Amino acid sequence: MPSNEVFLTMNVLNLEPVKKRIAELEAEVERLKEERRWIPVTERLPENNRPVLMKKPSRILSGLYESGGWWDDTYLIPGVTHWMERPPDPPGC
Repeated sequence: MPSNEVFLTMNVLNLEPVKKRIAELEAEVERLKEERRWIPVTERLPENNRPVLMKKPSRILSGLYESGGWWDDTYLIPGVTHWMERPPDPPGC
């Protein structure tokens, strides 16, 4: 149990701004988790010609979804099970 001095100090502090900031950060974490998760192709597909990461059972590839197919730079890629938005390129690249 805290000493009376600590207890009184804790009761005097206004913790509402801290609680509000914690709630904002928790909401941001949840938004980022949703934004950066692997999406099953059975759930939804990306927009055509949008760069994505593609997941096959044995590997991860970079490419895009176009006209009903998954493509890398040149080839149609069969067996894609999940996809996610590709992160932005590092600055200067």
